[in-house]
Amino acid sequence: MVAHSPFPILLKQMGQLFQIERNGEVINSLKGLINRETDTKRDYVGFMPGSDIKAGDWIINPVNEKFYVEEAITAFDRVYPLEL
Repeated sequence: MVAHSPFPILLKQMGQLFQIERNGEVINSLKGLINRETDTKRDYVGFMPGSDIKAGDWIINPVNEKFYVEEAITAFDRVYPLEL
C-alpha cells in the first residue's frame, strides 16, 4: 500500500521516461522524477516503490544521458513506501 503522497501525481505530470539498462540490455522503461536530497545536496531520480531498479543498473534519460545507479533504497512515510 502506498501512502497518500503527492509523488505519484508529480511523477505522472512531470516525470521523464528512463530506460533501465542491466547487464548491457535495456530491460524496461519507467517514469522517474529528478529531485535533490536536502542533506547531501545530491541529485537522485525517484521511481514508484517496487520498480525493478537495482544497484549496478544504468538509467538513460530521453536525451541519452546515462546515470549509474549506486543504490536503490525505498523511502518511507511512516510505514508506507513512498518512492524508490
